[in-house]
Amino acid sequence: MSRHRMGDLLRLVRRSGRAAATLGVLADDFGLLDFEGRSFPGWHHPMTLMSAAYAYTGLPALRERWDGWAG
Repeated sequence: MSRHRMGDLLRLVRRSGRAAATLGVLADDFGLLDFEGRSFPGWHHPMTLMSAAYAYTGLPALRERWDGWAG
């Protein structure tokens, strides 16, 4: 880490907080912690659906940002 600029390191630190907040939303609103199976295929299906639902809820904000940039 000592080879990187301070600004780059600060961006990483800020992103870690955002990642923790996203994990909280996934756990609380989308059931991240609800899976109790043991196999990868059994885990993969609910995680894929949860990820898709989370992405879908973010689409309106993404569209607003896109329209502001393009228009």
